[in-house]
Amino acid sequence: MKIAVCFARQSIDGEDAVRRMTEAMRLSDEQACQTFKVAGGALGCVTTSDARGAVPLMRRSASGNLLLIAGVPVDLEGSLDERLETVVKGDHARAVANLTALDGAFAALFWDASNERLVAVTDPMGMQPLYMFRSNGMLLLATELKAFPASNHVAVEMDPVGWGAFISLGFAVGPATQLAGVVRVEPANIMTYSVPEDRLETQAYWRWPPPRPETNLEDVDTGHLLNLLQQELRAYASHSSRGTVLLSGGFDSRLLLALLRKTGMNPGALIVRHPGELGGADGQYARRVAKRLNLGDFVVAHPPKRFYTSPGYVKYLVMSEVATPSLRLFIAQVPQFLSPGMGAIWEGVAPGFVFAPAVPFPGGFDTYCRIRCRLGGSDQWRVAGRVFARKDLYEAFEAALREETGRYRDDEFGVAEFQAKNQMRRRLAVNPLVACANIVLPFTPGLSRALWEEVVGLPFHVRDHKRLYLRVFREHFPEALRVPICSGASLYSERTFTPGLWARRTFDWLGRRCAYYSRRLGRVPGIGPVFRTLDWAPQTNELVTGVVRSIDLDHSDLNADVVRTVQTSHPPYDWDVRLARSLLFYWQTWRWIMQGRLTTWNAETFLHEQVQSAQRDKA
Repeated sequence: MKIAVCFARQSIDGEDAVRRMTEAMRLSDEQACQTFKVAGGALGCVTTSDARGAVPLMRRSASGNLLLIAGVPVDLEGSLDERLETVVKGDHARAVANLTALDGAFAALFWDASNERLVAVTDPMGMQPLYMFRSNGMLLLATELKAFPASNHVAVEMDPVGWGAFISLGFAVGPATQLAGVVRVEPANIMTYSVPEDRLETQAYWRWPPPRPETNLEDVDTGHLLNLLQQELRAYASHSSRGTVLLSGGFDSRLLLALLRKTGMNPGALIVRHPGELGGADGQYARRVAKRLNLGDFVVAHPPKRFYTSPGYVKYLVMSEVATPSLRLFIAQVPQFLSPGMGAIWEGVAPGFVFAPAVPFPGGFDTYCRIRCRLGGSDQWRVAGRVFARKDLYEAFEAALREETGRYRDDEFGVAEFQAKNQMRRRLAVNPLVACANIVLPFTPGLSRALWEEVVGLPFHVRDHKRLYLRVFREHFPEALRVPICSGASLYSERTFTPGLWARRTFDWLGRRCAYYSRRLGRVPGIGPVFRTLDWAPQTNELVTGVVRSIDLDHSDLNADVVRTVQTSHPPYDWDVRLARSLLFYWQTWRWIMQGRLTTWNAETFLHEQVQSAQRDKA
């Protein structure tokens, strides 16, 4: 479900605004919009994959109360259905007490009709997005950014912090978004809005656990951790008895599959081949794991070779709202293989932060920024400074990053908390909770407070080099470990040395070197034309080319002379042009999506029409 809210003290039609907001978030004929007029404004929702869930996430009471929940909440203490019914029949105080007891990824809105109060609660980890715009007596809430411009009260303007983070890290930091004026609501947050007084109050209901640096690997009770995970699996199953594991050759999905089988569930599995991951090892090992664990129902999907030029990729951009760089992002190919008949997907976005370190190196934020963050002197920022006319992007991002990192300890524990509260919820959660949720219920085990209270205090050395993960498999699922594990372009095995794995690593390294030098040779004078004649030159992304050539040079965000040069460049492109093309592609597609011009409805025709229009204008 997607949700929207509009309250305003001025002469603004809140019901009309919410109707436009929900319509902007509706992406297919199967999705239905509803609008509910209340005192001082309106609430609305878009029914998506929740229509196939066993627990209704939209409820109304005879007294006029209304409950809307985006995402998939779970109740680890009892019946979710009974708790939600208690909420909708009570007042705002009862809603707070019950909604804050839930786990999972969700954002809940409760309207207390008698007291004219709105309660908004985000999940403990803040995984399910909920965004807010607050200005001059107006309150707008929605689960997608594209809803805000659709209300006609928020302009489509770049937020310097959001776009600076996009360039530097590939995900937003802190409350900032890419849309100016709109912020993301914090994790474990209770917002109470009194309509008569136009008063908004917020408070946190859960705090990050303290570190336990003295803990060693042998001190960890792996059986207890798995019991907590199994409790979540059973709670998710109350939404749907059907489910498909997004199975790869890595740790996370393998653990979920093994736990589901141990719990007595027999899910299906979807394996999307990944030829670029160690010569296809990811998909090969996933198939072997499925057979090893006696999983009878699994499907192997083969992505199209030109996916990133296809309407399927354009639809992914719309669903993900260009929240992260996704050209060549493998996970972007998964939604095209999902179908409503799957009911739900089991997705391993959380276990990788539970059983493995948030980053593969120790140290504080100086180390983190040096390794993971593109800083001011990088090629990306040099090119961005030429492409964009705005000169405040880096300064705004740098100040926001300094403020955000200042909230945490400057050590491995602080970096891990920063990663969980920023990268996990702003980058990794986009795929299951924003994109895939349009088609299936996203089940994301590993987000319960009980589990995180056990693991977030563990020091780096306990989880480094997958030590904790490997111990979990050795002690509880040795059969699953008999198949090598492919994770992050690395291979893990129960054996210290295996000739087959050594050969795969070696040939993969050689293949990457050859691909690198072949791309470089294509730009050498005299050799490049020969490569193109023999069709050996790297293929140009026609989608990116079409988008870049349709850009209006007069836009105030851009440096017209630089963009004109990029538009008229021809392959093979040098490094600066490649970076500029990517930035312009993301910027333009994001603007079209925020403006409501590019949607899933016109994904197959829109770009062609834009290119033709741009050519006519230039002629």
